[in-house]
Amino acid sequence: KLVILYTLPLGLFAGMMLTPREVLMNMGPQALILALALALSFFLPLLFMRLVLRKQLAQSTLIAMVIGMPSVLFIGVPVLGPLIGTASTLLIVVSGLVQNLLILPVCLILMSMAAQEGGPGRSWNHHLLHVACQPVVWAPVLAIVLVIGRIHLPYFLIDSCQLLGRATGGIVLFGAGVVLQAHRVVLQPSTLWPVFGRNILMPGLCYGLLVAFEISPDIIRQTVL
Repeated sequence: KLVILYTLPLGLFAGMMLTPREVLMNMGPQALILALALALSFFLPLLFMRLVLRKQLAQSTLIAMVIGMPSVLFIGVPVLGPLIGTASTLLIVVSGLVQNLLILPVCLILMSMAAQEGGPGRSWNHHLLHVACQPVVWAPVLAIVLVIGRIHLPYFLIDSCQLLGRATGGIVLFGAGVVLQAHRVVLQPSTLWPVFGRNILMPGLCYGLLVAFEISPDIIRQTVL
């Protein structure tokens, strides 16, 4: 809750406010390619699990979510920032919007259908409205609107948000350590191959497709990372 409701939204808001308007306006191709890559990295494993391996809907959804939802929101700021620079904030925001407004509602709907707890129509509206009200979604969108509209906020306010947002990476890594301490790690094929798919297969497939379509090296580097 500390990360999702406070530090991460503040960090994304500050990062977007510090992004030059010219950079933001020229990031359309990167944003579109990244959104498509994230969507395909979820739906392709889902279809493979259901249509080829004939797995149950709940299991297929969980594995597709593991493969297709990289932790960009949590560790993107400390990792992508030094590697990509200013453009990393917008890429993190795009990743968060795709995951929160598309992949996550689809996952919740499919899990609800698997448990026979309701139809997809009402669930989609409910979950979409719920995630849209989260600070991690509307805070960076608000910053984008302010930057495009040339509305400047006092620097001390943005600097304060940035300072609090820097706590995100450390808190997340600490939380991961607590989880690993509390639960014994068991290595099985059912856990190893989704990790391989998430870290090797999907980035490799993305790299191959982008090279085949002759996308610029900078966009390829940003999307694969």
